[in-house]
Amino acid sequence: MFGNKYTIMKTNFIIYIFMLLLLASCYKDYDIYKQAEGKNYIVINGFLERDSSFILSIGKSDLPSKLTPEDGNIDVDSIKIYKFIDNNDKVLIEMAKNFHSPYNSQCKGVQGAQYYIEVFAIGKKASVVNRIPDTVGINSINITDIRVDTFSQGKINSANINFILSVNFTDPDTENYYIISGYYISPVFYLDTSTYQYTDSLLGIRPEPINFDYADIQQIHNLMRMYMPPRFAGMGFSDALFNGQNYTMRLRANISLNYTSELLTTYPMLPLLIELITIDKAMYKHAETKIKYYRTLYNPFMEPVNVYSNVRGGFGLVGALNRVRKVKLLNIRQLLTINK
Repeated sequence: MFGNKYTIMKTNFIIYIFMLLLLASCYKDYDIYKQAEGKNYIVINGFLERDSSFILSIGKSDLPSKLTPEDGNIDVDSIKIYKFIDNNDKVLIEMAKNFHSPYNSQCKGVQGAQYYIEVFAIGKKASVVNRIPDTVGINSINITDIRVDTFSQGKINSANINFILSVNFTDPDTENYYIISGYYISPVFYLDTSTYQYTDSLLGIRPEPINFDYADIQQIHNLMRMYMPPRFAGMGFSDALFNGQNYTMRLRANISLNYTSELLTTYPMLPLLIELITIDKAMYKHAETKIKYYRTLYNPFMEPVNVYSNVRGGFGLVGALNRVRKVKLLNIRQLLTINK
């Protein structure tokens, strides 16, 4: 009896060790509370985007527990960028030697292409593989439930505009992750700081991020705020609730404006630039685990959370994204006139 019990325990122990080794072969995460052995880890952060040059920040850190490298930019021995072709072969498309980070690539991302990036620095090697997602277009954009609150002080008028933004798109029948990001393009008037009055001299056009929040209760567990200026600022979500279907994502949106009567006469329409960004799973997991990390950071009663990394031989995140844009016009002059 004891012999059988010992044999079972021994078998279970061997299975346990095998599972640990199997898990260890996967992508590394940031270890939040435990200092890993060794020093000088390569940290790579950046994005691979369709029709855009790759910009990669390469640093180093003695502790993988740091979300940002101790040395933000370091001297790099070499970087090689490969593009995968048929039969899982890859070709070298770009190489650079002996430069100081960050690295601005000359090549531009191609939709659906998979890339392999290899970095040699501080006597070590780190690499990452990622694929730029396919394009998912925006079918339509609707704005409803508009509420405008205004107030004024002298010549300066301010408006706080709240509305429901509905973005309709058709999700492919695969596992997908998205960000809805938005900006409003507001004319900027010169503010005289001595009188706090706007002059009539228009300086330029400046995009401001739209603030988003939940619109439907069922979205709470499938939406999270994702900010990576200047790349994007919006709400991230997966297609777990609507895989392969036509879907309308509804978000509460808010914008704030300072204006003059002259401004409304000259610029009655306010352009809203809405982006539907398809992102890779690594970006989604990194953002999801980083939010959980900060929620548990100073709570001794909660289990520590690892922040996801897709860099082999180092740490960091090299995400991949593909964005489409659509403009929706708001007649601000009409909205503010109705509100009076």
